[in-house]
Amino acid sequence: MKKIIVMDDEAAIRELLSLGLRAAGYAVEAVSSTQDLWDSIGREKPAVILMDAGMPGEDGISICRDIRRNEATKNIPVVIITAFNDDITRNDAFLFGATAFVTKPFTIPAVLSVVSECVNASSSFEK
Repeated sequence: MKKIIVMDDEAAIRELLSLGLRAAGYAVEAVSSTQDLWDSIGREKPAVILMDAGMPGEDGISICRDIRRNEATKNIPVVIITAFNDDITRNDAFLFGATAFVTKPFTIPAVLSVVSECVNASSSFEK
């Protein structure tokens, strides 16, 4: 079972994404802070990270940059999920290494489609 990490500061969003991903057969770890994210990655490398861009403290796009700079995590697909649907946020997300970009409000089928594409691409890359 592929592990997906969901990082969002809103409990309702974490729960919604977790329920949808678990129903699709993924193992999910939901976290609400950068430290929890790194701890989760340290326990088991995920297939995909779903991350809110608007995290308090260090924003999700900066965290994505840190993931890309780390040799152990640089190939993990990162999906930025955000309420900001402007060109600057989208460009920054991709500039700092996001694999995909999903805007809120989202639908679970749309998120599952993006996650599936990331998992399949990641599996192909690892071979």
